[in-house]
Amino acid sequence: MEVLAQYPTNIEEWRHEKFEKFLGSTTTRHMNYELGLSYPDISDSSFYFNAKVRLTYTNEYNGVVFSGLTSTIFKLPLEREGLTVEFLFDLVHKATYEFAKIFHERKQKTNLLGHKIPIPIFAELSDILQESVDKWDAPAKEFKEEYGERIYRFKNLPQIPAPKIYSNAAHTLEQSISHKLFTGQNVTADERITFKDLALFYEALDKQLEYLDYASFNTEEVRDFKNYMLYVFNFTVFITNELTIYQVYRMIVNEDVVKENVSISNTKYLKYPPLEVVKKAGRYNRANTDKTTVFYAAENMDTALKEIRPPENKRVTVGVWKPKRERTFLTYPIVHNERAINNNPAVSEAFNAIQQQVLTGKDPLVVNYLHYYLKLLSKEYSKLVQHHYEYIISATFSEQIFKRDNGNPDFTYDCIIYPSVGNDLQTRNLAFRAEIVDEEFVLDKVIEFEVAEAFYDRTPVPNKPPESISLANVKNYRETRDISPTGEIKWTNYIFQKPAER
Repeated sequence: MEVLAQYPTNIEEWRHEKFEKFLGSTTTRHMNYELGLSYPDISDSSFYFNAKVRLTYTNEYNGVVFSGLTSTIFKLPLEREGLTVEFLFDLVHKATYEFAKIFHERKQKTNLLGHKIPIPIFAELSDILQESVDKWDAPAKEFKEEYGERIYRFKNLPQIPAPKIYSNAAHTLEQSISHKLFTGQNVTADERITFKDLALFYEALDKQLEYLDYASFNTEEVRDFKNYMLYVFNFTVFITNELTIYQVYRMIVNEDVVKENVSISNTKYLKYPPLEVVKKAGRYNRANTDKTTVFYAAENMDTALKEIRPPENKRVTVGVWKPKRERTFLTYPIVHNERAINNNPAVSEAFNAIQQQVLTGKDPLVVNYLHYYLKLLSKEYSKLVQHHYEYIISATFSEQIFKRDNGNPDFTYDCIIYPSVGNDLQTRNLAFRAEIVDEEFVLDKVIEFEVAEAFYDRTPVPNKPPESISLANVKNYRETRDISPTGEIKWTNYIFQKPAER
């Protein structure tokens, strides 16, 4: 394995106390390393290794008197077989050398002038390096520990092909061939046939899923189906879309949340449901399983109305959430739905961007494989459902995507964005990781109203401001920004009628 790039070393911390802080006791020197591996980036067939080097001096009386921390990132080719403890140790050695150069430059004319940076010792780092390699291989190992007895076949669905099944190796034949194709390596004629057949598996599965009777599943079959689908998607295609978000809308019917047709008085009811509530309900949703919680939001008020379809004469509350600061959010885009591409300009734009950025120059085998893989996935996020078990595929995939929080910003997804089924795929919904809402969003405004007359089957008026309502006549409309730091919502007495926009 070779190093594709070594980026300039970044100084994350450099604190040097005054000379007198070092007096009175011999200081103790400590060298520490923090190591991280990113998940693969299929767009350029690479991944990253980040070696952080920290040096501290501690005084018996004054505590830490010197602390330096640098970060050196290496870009590596996507060759899983080449990732060894010895290879990573060589990168740590290089990162330590970069730290030493900075230390040498900055120690001049200081009381650390005579000090040198020790060379890293393999025996002292082998365990932590092995942990990094193990973490890289963890998805495969974790999967092998979790699969069920009947994982290779479920009901009348196609049997899991042998190239997708883990044996004693840390990766499957599918993953091995994929890595070769994504990195431009030569593959044999037999491997090309194998990979072509994998695309046909996704095509066949997509068709057979339409006939699956989800409502008949018992508890054991739910478990087996999830495990079967984990094998279906045991090679995760990572695609990204950076999105600037100005505000999002989360709508609830008050009675569904507080069990009475009264006003909402606290912001906790306008956030994501607590995990214990989700587990107690035991239901799947579009982007969360019965063991995870996410924050669902819509792009505008009409989309929220289409999705929720509040009954008439019931209080409805909408939280208008805005980012705390101007930034882009890393999304997993669900865009490979032909009807959504034709009906939704934003989906069409994202789809074209993926075609150009990810697939340009790739082997036709890869293009064909990803076509059927992403088509199946997009259908699951875009289909109408009759039973909550029909969400199992998209919910389980979302759960796996949001688990990819390993400190690597390239694939630490903030949210999943997918076409709004309720609005005939013409707008989009977003499902955020709960902690992103806690850390990055603020409730800017709360709106309350009752639907006097609903027109949910109409097509929303296009190109209207996001808070315009064209799908209902509403009454007792009011809004407030008077929200206390503790989450109390204080309503004003100013109420006005908001007519439908047609």
